[in-house]
Amino acid sequence: MGKNLVKVTGFRISDDSILEKLNIIAKNHNRTRNQEVEWALSQYVKAYEKENGIININTDSEQL
Repeated sequence: MGKNLVKVTGFRISDDSILEKLNIIAKNHNRTRNQEVEWALSQYVKAYEKENGIININTDSEQL
């Protein structure tokens, strides 16, 4: 049997307008809403690392 390599997550969004706007942005970028969120999060992480340095996953993820 195959193993699903894509991690499934769920987010709660209290402001419906954010979700509606995200749908429009994703459509404008020819992406699904999930692909748009994944892209936006990757940009957020890149910006964070540019300002604060590379995040070492092996040690920092244990602090969560």
